[in-house]
Amino acid sequence: MRGKLGIAFGIIGSAALLYSYLVVGMSPLGVTLPANPLTLAHVAPTAASALEGSTINRAEPVGAAAAPVSVASSPAAVPAAPAAAPAAAPAVVPAPVATPAAPLFATPATASAELAQLEPLAAGLEQNLRLTHPSGAAWPASLELIHEPTLLRITLPTGRVLQDGPAGTQVIYSVSSDGSEFGFELVGSRFGATVRYDSASGTITPWLP
Repeated sequence: MRGKLGIAFGIIGSAALLYSYLVVGMSPLGVTLPANPLTLAHVAPTAASALEGSTINRAEPVGAAAAPVSVASSPAAVPAAPAAAPAAAPAVVPAPVATPAAPLFATPATASAELAQLEPLAAGLEQNLRLTHPSGAAWPASLELIHEPTLLRITLPTGRVLQDGPAGTQVIYSVSSDGSEFGFELVGSRFGATVRYDSASGTITPWLP
């Protein structure tokens, strides 16, 4: 089969060479020959017909072409935002130390000082009793005493405050049978100094032990 194919190509090549000589030789005479009919476009079918019924092994490409790899441009790395600084702990302000309140009534150093402390208290108690007493009404049958750590509070049975005195002071209150007169004594807790009041005479009488 290969010998036949070589003879066919040899004939075609000789004819093409002869035709070229004729073209060159007749060009000075003004003769123009048609285009060479034995172009590769016409040779290919002839060769194909000569090879009809034969099998031609064609080399196949080794392996399929690799698919193009798409390289996506990675975005520029964005720097991470700096971590927020931890909030500063609120300053701990120490609570102010409470200063003990000065006692309302100083502790007397002598009996005379205790008596001098009780006399104005007796005057205040007598005045407040009269201010809260309705005209013509009977005097209270009793008074209420509220003992607190720093003072003694003297009130009416209704709860109205009449007078405050030193803590520990004794109060002795009395009223006449018909409620028209009253009297009281204030006795100091340290030295026993005493102040008496009598509504009948309207006088305050101090007494030292």
